[in-house]
Amino acid sequence: MEKRDRGLDREVIREVENAYKTLPDFLKTEVLPSSEPISAYKMLSAYNMLKYASANVPLYSKKPYLEAVNKAKNGDLEEILKSTPIIDGSIFLSHYDDLIPLNKTPITVYFSSGSTGKPKPIPRTYDQDIDYARGFIKSVIYPVMPNGMDIEINKGPPLPAISGRLMSVISMESKAIEFSQGPAQTIADLLRVIEKFDSNHSKNILMLGFPSAVIREIYNLNESDKNYLKDVVNKLNLYVLVGGETLPYQRAKLLYNLLPSKTLIDFIGSSEGIVAYRVYTREELENDLVINKPFRFVSYNNLFMIKTGLNGAEKLLTPKEAVGLEGELVITTKAREGAEYVPLINYNTKDLIKVTDVAENGDIMGYYIGRADGIKRFGVGKLVEEMIVNTISDLINRYKVGEGYSVITRENGLDKATFYLDRGQFSGDPEELTKTIKSSLSSAQMEIAYSLEKELATIHVELLNKDSIPFYKDRGKSKWLIDKREV
Repeated sequence: MEKRDRGLDREVIREVENAYKTLPDFLKTEVLPSSEPISAYKMLSAYNMLKYASANVPLYSKKPYLEAVNKAKNGDLEEILKSTPIIDGSIFLSHYDDLIPLNKTPITVYFSSGSTGKPKPIPRTYDQDIDYARGFIKSVIYPVMPNGMDIEINKGPPLPAISGRLMSVISMESKAIEFSQGPAQTIADLLRVIEKFDSNHSKNILMLGFPSAVIREIYNLNESDKNYLKDVVNKLNLYVLVGGETLPYQRAKLLYNLLPSKTLIDFIGSSEGIVAYRVYTREELENDLVINKPFRFVSYNNLFMIKTGLNGAEKLLTPKEAVGLEGELVITTKAREGAEYVPLINYNTKDLIKVTDVAENGDIMGYYIGRADGIKRFGVGKLVEEMIVNTISDLINRYKVGEGYSVITRENGLDKATFYLDRGQFSGDPEELTKTIKSSLSSAQMEIAYSLEKELATIHVELLNKDSIPFYKDRGKSKWLIDKREV
């Protein structure tokens, strides 16, 4: 089929005109006459995209669609696309620059779990799920498990959650047996069943779940099950992939001590098809090292850009231009080589990263700083959850305290971070914990070190009983950094 500005196939024109007749009356009156199919195409494209992708606009709400019509009249579809969070790529004919609906495509609309604070609708086709699964297997599983996955233990949210569906599709594409943990089962119960399928301990097993949920469950096992867990994990070819929340080195060590798998993969996955991961090896986790490993950021179809604030002005840079800089990861309409479709349009992830290198295939090597709305000013520095999680996990590993969290308040004009910790087995002086926290945060960021040295901010520790710590009662993800300052 020729490009839009060179004319359109008559059959396609008739199809568009018929679709045009189904539009609400207030839209028809604003569109150029249907005898001009290009404009009809533009309107229908805008209408379909807004209908499927806008989370907060009623289907027949007049104002946003009239705005879309005006933009379409001016040929300014890019402005429409910039405000559209997700586009289903398979409704377009051939590529990202063909904004012509192809035909009716079966779409499943999921609602995300809301880990970013606001659940959003995510339209996906089955083919997109398959493509995501194949990319995941190629990019993440095979480099760690060269012979592939035989058994998948899915401890994440079950169907119909989008992560549950994707994990099921991944096991199907891997031709693996999938085990999902029932509400009355423990991880020890599940592994006892799996041992019957893997009596020779020869199969590759991948366990997936939230790190906090896995750690919390192991804490709650009885001693017999804890001992069985460590014994059987040493026999099995068990690999663990955790995601949904940060897993810095000290947290990874804590999880490994509870569940000594062959390899531990820290995974950031989004419903939109973005993957970032880093791998901790047994050697790294069994030794007392200071490690801050970069992630590998992978997009199966779209090319990345980095939005920076250089010289006080926002600017989009290519990853190569952004090496050494911090900025927000942006998914662009530009397709990677070999991409089958481009499902996202200039999507702002709100994930801040620091780019350290760019691979030949376009993958980014870099550090994950945190979500833009999760970074908290502290003195003249910035606190993010990864720093808090790493610090608390270090205290658990070194001093045998229990889990905890931090709260930022402002007293006498100064920022104050109070660490509330489960006393656990610790019987020493809390001041020792305070010094360790200051050292850990200072080594992570020079601005924090300056703030503490100049007493522009303070650190305090309070030891509590276990039942006062929310971690043990939470389900799924946990919060470690709470800001209670007045805005």
